[in-house]
Amino acid sequence: MYRTHVQLQQFGRLAPVGLRFRTYDVKLDSVWQDYADMVLALPAMQKWLNSAISEPEVMPTFESR
Repeated sequence: MYRTHVQLQQFGRLAPVGLRFRTYDVKLDSVWQDYADMVLALPAMQKWLNSAISEPEVMPTFESR
């Protein structure tokens, strides 16, 4: 239980870093890659990603071309 609580507390701080590593294809050593994978696999992270993917609002200024 404690581990899950700590993971959820750190989720907000570490999720953007994990996403940037994935987006920019940063090569990490196995320990850090496992950690990034763990953060990105958290249920809260998956829910957030799925919500973002299904977001209907489009802001042309921020969309890739």
